[in-house]
Amino acid sequence: MTRTSPPGWTTTTVGEACSIRNDLRLPISREERATTQTAIARYLDALREEIDLLGRSVSALKTQKRGLMQKLLTGQWRLPPNKEGDTA
Repeated sequence: MTRTSPPGWTTTTVGEACSIRNDLRLPISREERATTQTAIARYLDALREEIDLLGRSVSALKTQKRGLMQKLLTGQWRLPPNKEGDTA
């Protein structure tokens, strides 16, 4: 089945076909645009900070894991034997 797009539309296939309008413009004043852009910038900055915090947390957990594994593998620490019937 062939689909035709109206003028000003392009069809992109991602799984199923969907149409995207390239020349769509919304009437937004400069003040609204600046406010919107500022809000978006603040949101993106907050996301960037959260990503950085999560990255530091992952790094700290990897360091902790490395230390714990080192103690277990060298025999410094021992795990208690499993109880009978305990599958974990």
